Amino acid sequence: MMRVPVGYPTIDEEREIVRRMDIWASTADPILDPSDVVAMQKASGEIFVDQKVVDYALRIVTATRRPTDVGMGQLDGLLEYGASPRASIALIRGAAAMALLRGRSYALPQDVYEIAYDVLNHRVVLSYEALADGVTVDDVLVELLSKLPAPRITVSEAHSARHWGAAVPTRSVATTPPAVPAAPPPAAASLPDAPPVSAAPPETRGVADDAAPQDTPGPALEVAAPAGTDSAPPEGGEGAEATTTMPLPAAEETPEG
Repeated sequence: MMRVPVGYPTIDEEREIVRRMDIWASTADPILDPSDVVAMQKASGEIFVDQKVVDYALRIVTATRRPTDVGMGQLDGLLEYGASPRASIALIRGAAAMALLRGRSYALPQDVYEIAYDVLNHRVVLSYEALADGVTVDDVLVELLSKLPAPRITVSEAHSARHWGAAVPTRSVATTPPAVPAAPPPAAASLPDAPPVSAAPPETRGVADDAAPQDTPGPALEVAAPAGTDSAPPEGGEGAEATTTMPLPAAEETPEG
């Protein structure tokens, strides 16, 4: 489903690795049992994925096959082989799992964006011309994920729609189902307000940040939180609809109304 590049540890990290391995009697404490894993899988399958989110994932995959079809003509001729339909499936399943970890019952384009590099980096093959010019897969994916427009979707849309013909789960948006002993990753605690990670691999993140959406001007994705969530109301009176701004690639234009 994913290929996650892992570079060498820092000196401090490796020192800690050596220290821990010096304890021969070290043991691991389990934090999940099989029933927990099954429950998480079931909960992930109940996450609502709006059609706009699905279409965003499909446009990302299409950009690796026929880039001109989605307005990414600058990538034309760089890829010999694009991602397969399994990439589309992985993007949707991964986005649903990301939403679950963040305590949401619905997926957002942000979730697709943040896992797209790990889903795609081993699924595309560069053309001979790209290799001759010194272009890398990372170059292509950074350009793709930074420039491909993302859709706008509101929380109210996510709650009023239907997931592939099934009713949206009735659990509260602010609840993380099911509860597990393990704490979520530190970055998840501040999301969805946190800016997206760079599309570049861990070794180059920071170098290619100029291409990342958080550093490029353009419209931001606005997510309106419905009543009953834990979002604080904006200044101007009680009951006002709160909004959360999530930086993404410039949103596509849609007709008014």
